[in-house]
Amino acid sequence: MFPDIIGIRVEEKPHDTFGPVIHIETHNNVLPNITDFTFIRQGPIYYAERQGWCMFFSYSKPGNGYGGSHIPIKMADGTDKTLIGPWSSRAGVINKLGLGPCAQVLVDNFVTHMTVRRLNTLLAPIGWKLVEDTILDEPYWVATKLGS
Repeated sequence: MFPDIIGIRVEEKPHDTFGPVIHIETHNNVLPNITDFTFIRQGPIYYAERQGWCMFFSYSKPGNGYGGSHIPIKMADGTDKTLIGPWSSRAGVINKLGLGPCAQVLVDNFVTHMTVRRLNTLLAPIGWKLVEDTILDEPYWVATKLGS
């Protein structure tokens, strides 16, 4: 079951490389569960998207990411795969591949990602939108006040 979003706010941080920080409040600060996602693979990136939430890993061989954890995922072709020690990736990497696009958000100070389409729907009522910007030679979507 996916978390119900009950609030959103934008925290302006004038010297942050990636612009204002988007905070999402969910019922009991619940995050989506990895078992609710179906992943596709594009090169070393495993990407999934569901109900506006995004999840992704960078993985080419067993490694030490997430402390060497074994992370089981369901693939779009119906197979199961276990990533051993994958690494997280950046939204800019995902966006550059043509996936998403997605942007980083915080849920109870935990970093996760949502689609730009879903976030713009949530941001508009509070006077914000996401606009594309190039940061570190990668496409990122940055929160900007409407009318800016």
